[in-house]
Amino acid sequence: MLNAGYTRQAVEEFGSILNNINTHQLSPPKTFIETIHDLLAIGYLRLSEEQNCLDQHTSESCIIPI
Repeated sequence: MLNAGYTRQAVEEFGSILNNINTHQLSPPKTFIETIHDLLAIGYLRLSEEQNCLDQHTSESCIIPI
């Protein structure tokens, strides 16, 4: 979803995955958790960049596509 441009939905889904892991006391591999955290961080960066670009549509606010 993140690569398809559904940033908000991807962030919600990654958060849901982490919540389900905690709720059900699961123990996935450490690399899985790290990957989800990485993707969540990228999602939040992308979401904030998109919002900043839309709110303040100038060449200075839409510099780096994430």
